[in-house]
Amino acid sequence: MNLSLWRKNILLLLVSMLVCCSALANEELFKKARTLQRDGKHEEAIETFMSYLSQPVGEDSQQLTLYIEALVQLMNTYQSKGAPEACIEALREVYKASPTLQDQCLRDYYSVLGYALSRTERMREAEETMLKALTLPLHRATPERYFRDYAYAAAVFYSNPDYQDEVIGWCLEALVQAEKCSNTSGKQWVTAMLGLLYKRDGHYYNVYASMGEGRETISYAMAENIEGPWTNMGELSGMAEDSFTIHPGVIDYKGKSYLFYHNSTISLDGYGPATGRRSICVDEMFYNADGSIRPVIQTKAGIAE
Repeated sequence: MNLSLWRKNILLLLVSMLVCCSALANEELFKKARTLQRDGKHEEAIETFMSYLSQPVGEDSQQLTLYIEALVQLMNTYQSKGAPEACIEALREVYKASPTLQDQCLRDYYSVLGYALSRTERMREAEETMLKALTLPLHRATPERYFRDYAYAAAVFYSNPDYQDEVIGWCLEALVQAEKCSNTSGKQWVTAMLGLLYKRDGHYYNVYASMGEGRETISYAMAENIEGPWTNMGELSGMAEDSFTIHPGVIDYKGKSYLFYHNSTISLDGYGPATGRRSICVDEMFYNADGSIRPVIQTKAGIAE
């Protein structure tokens, strides 16, 4: 074999080995961050996610997928910590230092940033950022990333009355993408945005999360026909304690009706209540003779049995 060719092959082999070792080291760092996140060690998880996101990323699809997931989980960790404004600053800091986000994952960045902004009071900026994300191409597109974008877009514009048709369209497209995903854990979240539809004693009900004074409430609509017309019946229950969001579930059990929802009152490892740390709640629900529902008062005691 030609000596120069032999040296070239050895060099390529060494470079390949270095790339593989780097990828494995980065994957271990990501796993460490996820473990810290699940253990509620938010500061350490954030630091580790930031460290991971500062590493170079190759063209390998698996590495790219992991990198984007780290960005999403960095945001989720800040949300669990109850620090949405700090989350925005961290995401922008990562973007400035990351050629990967500026090039291969630009749409991913704006999608995550738009959703993160929607958890603050900067809703107009959130909407503008999300619309910008949807105009950008998705490098090495996957159903999971399309699902995320459409779900985030629906969530950002959920309470904007001028975008309700778009919200429904984004939710439906997200559900189409969910069927192509290996992990569809977010499907229930999208379905909840479309509302909880059920029939009882000849009346149709749609119970859904609505916007109150700066935070979500639960409202409902009624109809005699599933195709409408629907009548807005107003607020069913108010804002949840320590939570920006609130999502409903309704069941009948042994002759009684119950409203399920969530607040964020749980303390964990020294951290106080925070939005995103959701705690399931349930209170009994009562119907009037005309089928309308009495307002449900949220209680700390819940139901007796």
